Order: sequence, then C-alpha cells, then structure tokens
Amino acid sequence: MVEDTRLASVCHDEKTGVEEEKEVETLAKILPFENVRKPGSDITTGELILTKGDKITRAGGEVATLAFVGRKEVRILDSATSQLTSVLV
Repeated sequence: MVEDTRLASVCHDEKTGVEEEKEVETLAKILPFENVRKPGSDITTGELILTKGDKITRAGGEVATLAFVGRKEVRILDSATSQLTSVLV
C-alpha cells in the first residue's frame, strides 16, 4: 500500500518539467512473488477482452490488456490507420 512506501528518488523530464517517481522503497515486509499474477490469471478462457472495431491506442490501455493476457500478436484490419503490428511481452 502507498502508506507503506517512501519516495527514494525522482526523475525530471527536461522537456515538460514534470517530476516523477524513479524509485520507491517499501517499508513493509514483502514476500517473494507476493501480489504477482500470471498473465491472464484474472480472466477466464473465452472471455472477451476487446471487440471487433476497438481502437488500439497508446493511452487507452489496450496494449497493456493484450500483453496481460499473453497476446503477442494481433490482426490489424485497417492497416492504413494502424501502427501496431505486435505486442511484445
């Protein structure tokens, strides 16, 4: 939980001036592999995660969703407007 952490270091984006967390120290004991899940572990086989016509964007989370379920490649229907050809896990 966030209250069990301490900000250890930050990084600065010179273009935007934004400061973000680089390293966070955990103050609570964390067991090995605690809160680590296997790809697709919270969905069932055959469950629909994206539908035909959904747009895959950088900001929308679709790439992360595909990676989470272990999908390394997707078929693109309209290549004129798409740049994504595969999802690397």
